[in-house]
Amino acid sequence: MSSALLIYSQKMQKEGLRELLKNITEGKASDQEIRLFNRYYRAYQDEDSEWDSVEMGAQHEVHDELKRSILQRIKPVKVVPFWRKPLPVAAAVAAVLLISSALFFTRGDDRDQILAGKNTAILTLSNGKTIPLSETKNGLVIDASKISYNDGTSVAAYVGSDSMSTAGLKISTPRGGTYEVILADGTHVWLNAASKLEFPAQFSGKQRLVSLTGEGYFEVASNKQKPFKVLSGGQAVEVLGTHFNINAYEDERAIKTTLLEGSVVVSSDSGYELLKPGEQAVNANKHISVSKVNVSIPVAWKNKQFLFERESIQSIMRMVERWYDVEVSYSAEIPEETFSGGVSRFDKLSEVLKSLESTGKVKFEVKGRTVHVSM
Repeated sequence: MSSALLIYSQKMQKEGLRELLKNITEGKASDQEIRLFNRYYRAYQDEDSEWDSVEMGAQHEVHDELKRSILQRIKPVKVVPFWRKPLPVAAAVAAVLLISSALFFTRGDDRDQILAGKNTAILTLSNGKTIPLSETKNGLVIDASKISYNDGTSVAAYVGSDSMSTAGLKISTPRGGTYEVILADGTHVWLNAASKLEFPAQFSGKQRLVSLTGEGYFEVASNKQKPFKVLSGGQAVEVLGTHFNINAYEDERAIKTTLLEGSVVVSSDSGYELLKPGEQAVNANKHISVSKVNVSIPVAWKNKQFLFERESIQSIMRMVERWYDVEVSYSAEIPEETFSGGVSRFDKLSEVLKSLESTGKVKFEVKGRTVHVSM
């Protein structure tokens, strides 16, 4: 072992930490460096461990530096390990890619048999007829006179007898499904798993009104004369043209509206709030609160990722349930642990569970399509 690595193995200095992080995130670290780095982070996770500010530098500065470094590289990275502390940077971001698969043994259960979700949805016409949408396509285009996929091919099962000018339509994704729809005004909507969007084939009147259950990401076509309004779970979001995400699942404690671009007004019976880019409105218990957030986290699903910051295992597993179409059960008592990190949504279920298990704070057993969680 080199003298530099000996220093790492005893107490990693600030400069050494930065250099090692650089090697790992760029895929240049050796197996030995990765093992040392992971040992270092396990020590960091230990509540009783002490941070030496003289040798390591200010803890919050190191945290911020690591977080920036990881977020800059998040798109090309397939797996980001999870950590108990709010260090979502999970500094060994590329370690899971590099560590030998022998370090992560596969249990004798069914986790490797469960695959991630896919492009799948059902379109319901105003007459009640349902049309399963093609899994080889990823988007639907609504026109006043026709329905087609976003590659220009027609929806074969659609029969034009429906009065498309006044029709009320619905597109719904099952658990394990996602789909995009382009509305008649040019607005793009991406639906997450177990979600439903109701909308007219053609917008008429003084506003463009749609209804959402579940989660959707909206890129609204600008029209100052005709506001766009989304109804979801007792609240309304009104915009002229902007990009935002709404999480309104019925099994979540709150409705979360996150603004990426433009401005929106979030309203409910309790009042209203005007959001600015980078802000999130949380509507819970008849009260709307607004705070600054890292917008990459709530919209990660659209970019084919799971990203978490200080999330409970129950919250994470609700996302897993929807995307992998599984049931989740828990042992009698689940401690109040939180996790930060991420993983690609298009991996097998086993990859997500491995990342969570690598924290040493949670275990899974998979039988059929049921995931049992213990801590």
